[in-house]
Amino acid sequence: MIKSLKTTTVLEINLSEKTTKILSRDDLRKEWLGGTGIATKLLTEYCDPQTDPLGKDNPIIFSVGPLTGAFSCATKTVAMFKSPLTGELGESHAGGRSGVAIRFAGLDAIVITGKSERPVFLTIDGQRVYFNDASVIWGVKSDLEMVNVLRGLQRRGAGRRSIMWCGRAGEKQIPTAMVTSDMHRHFGRLGLGAVFGSKNLKAIIIHGKADYVPEDMKKYREVYDQVHELTIKKDHMSKYHNLGTSVNILPLNALGGLPTRNFKEGRFEFAEQISGETMAMEYMERKTACSACPVGCIHIATAREHDEKYDVKLTTVSYDYEPLYALGSNLAIGSPVGFIKLMHAVEVAGLDAMSTGLALSWATEAYEKAVLSEEHLLDVIPTFGNAEAYIKMITHMLDQPNEFYSDLGKGVKFLGNKYGGADYAIQAGGLGLAGYSTGLGSFYGTIVGMRHSHLDNAGYSFDQKNMDQPQDPIDLAEKMFIEETERQMITSLNVCLFSRKVFGSRELVLNCLHSLGFTDWDNERLDQLAKNIMKLKHSFRTSCGFDLDQQKLPLRLHSIETPRGVVTPEALQLALNRYKELISEL
Repeated sequence: MIKSLKTTTVLEINLSEKTTKILSRDDLRKEWLGGTGIATKLLTEYCDPQTDPLGKDNPIIFSVGPLTGAFSCATKTVAMFKSPLTGELGESHAGGRSGVAIRFAGLDAIVITGKSERPVFLTIDGQRVYFNDASVIWGVKSDLEMVNVLRGLQRRGAGRRSIMWCGRAGEKQIPTAMVTSDMHRHFGRLGLGAVFGSKNLKAIIIHGKADYVPEDMKKYREVYDQVHELTIKKDHMSKYHNLGTSVNILPLNALGGLPTRNFKEGRFEFAEQISGETMAMEYMERKTACSACPVGCIHIATAREHDEKYDVKLTTVSYDYEPLYALGSNLAIGSPVGFIKLMHAVEVAGLDAMSTGLALSWATEAYEKAVLSEEHLLDVIPTFGNAEAYIKMITHMLDQPNEFYSDLGKGVKFLGNKYGGADYAIQAGGLGLAGYSTGLGSFYGTIVGMRHSHLDNAGYSFDQKNMDQPQDPIDLAEKMFIEETERQMITSLNVCLFSRKVFGSRELVLNCLHSLGFTDWDNERLDQLAKNIMKLKHSFRTSCGFDLDQQKLPLRLHSIETPRGVVTPEALQLALNRYKELISEL
């Protein structure tokens, strides 16, 4: 039984010493609430900004929020670490079952430090930890095979279960490696998989069977019903259930904001073939959901291939807008089967889909421009639209037969600087861009976003508002700053950002908190929490060496025609200058 959600329990695991500690940290809940807030505070406590991201002193921190397991859509787990891709703050969020498993293990946060001498996987059974030999699954090429072996090996634990693991890309410490959570969700973008690999940590299994009783059951039931009704009976979440984020393909293509052929174009002639509508009608196998969420926004697609003997091969992946852009339009792959097979190769490798797609699109253009030669690429000639060639390149990224393929997973900024072609290495702040070639908001937003995510400040969304009016860079910077600050509060609750309209009312948020016993929180405290997180993140990033004055976009992003026109260096600088003023005012 969890006596009260107001108590804060941190599980500290030292892989080097094979030791654990249970820490009572009620100060964290009091000042930082949960999720992003607690994770940011713990990162600053456990991580020296100068530490090597792939060294044993880089911590892995998982955190959940006060609403986790109590309300619909409170499904996320926040991961924080120093990013091996950007060299500064790494923050990634994933759904699945991990958040609920951590909550019902009686934990609010997990801090993993040190490095195991041999490959290991952890079983966290409530507040007990078992260190298990992972040698038999280190290097396994099939996720399904690995998970099945893992289930057979662990032999401990009961209750709500979650499994998180890195693939071969993580084992190889490739900076764009991700961590998979429960088959279909991911901690992507900033290299958490490589941090797992650097610690010889293959996987984590979390079991939880504790429970808790809200302090005000009558109020809790009333608020729960209100949240549930907003989730399933209003239109706030309907698009995520119906088509998911892949609904964005056709509207962005019509606007001219769908990145195509390494951001050279904003429209893809085969957009219809990889649209959310086509995927749902012709390839979708089923929908599934994260624990404690009734929406079902996870869309699973299957490609069927037959041979001359009438044997059938099934390839199954989860898909969203971002993979459809990165491994579809931006590589000019208009075949749904080609996309599914490529997506599957990326998933099994344990690579981030967006980072990998951008590396492949850069390599294709670099070969076209003779920046790369056949000596670099060996037996592969990358051409836009050729899924089979890209699948072979992913295999080479894991096997690393030469220096170039050892470099291909280090991010497009590294590639452009080392081999040439930096003008079309599509990145901001060292991270490849998300799939919105919509204008200043999208590009600028990635530079200033505290975790370099398009979900930080919704710049792509601001680009698409009031299209008939000119965009003022200073006004845009101010609005996006307010948006990102507010999102620090939302992600401290650990609710899914897709549900931000459900939790858009501060009154509802406070009612949720009060029903669980957090009666001392009010609007003023939530506002201050959001600002404090922004300050702490900014301080950590700058201590790592991040300097806004050194941030530039590749030339391509200043030359292409977006729905908002060409993004000029002058407009970008105006927005950046205003951002610096706003962050200093904190």
